[in-house]
Amino acid sequence: GSLYVANPAGGNFDGNGSVGFQVWSGIGLGKSTIYTPNTDIYIQQGNCGPALGQSYSSANKTTIHAKNLISQVANTVSSRLSVKTDITPVSYDRALAAVEGTEMYDYRYVTDDSGQHYVSGIIDDVNPDPQYHMDDMLINKERTARIDANLIGYHHVVLQELLKKIDELEIKLKSLESKEK
Repeated sequence: GSLYVANPAGGNFDGNGSVGFQVWSGIGLGKSTIYTPNTDIYIQQGNCGPALGQSYSSANKTTIHAKNLISQVANTVSSRLSVKTDITPVSYDRALAAVEGTEMYDYRYVTDDSGQHYVSGIIDDVNPDPQYHMDDMLINKERTARIDANLIGYHHVVLQELLKKIDELEIKLKSLESKEK
């Protein structure tokens, strides 16, 4: 059969109140499907009762483990102009400051027994006076994750400017060489 979880104010997930569903030992739905009346599913850490009294954005987050994640929209939704606002060009000075203000380190994860090495900036969540420095535009608001897309964007702006400067220097060099002849 089916299991319905409804809020006290109305029908099943109808927006008239909060609904919580506490899962203690896992859930199975036959064909591995969880149905939702809209496009969003939120998973929040904590017991159901207290969790209903806080907004999702202020709640503790949970980690979802999956062998493979497939999304039909993840790489297209956020790239479209129609979903963006406050669009401004990134200056070379700003990009250079972000690149120069971010130290790169080689490291391994504490919980990874494979010995795999990684290279990136590190968010120092341990030391009161940070020992590892990363530009704030490369860190999410919760200071729990890097925003690697911003790092790539800043590097792109820096690379474009350096290529332009190389072209200018090559033109000057050719001009000097032709004057010497």
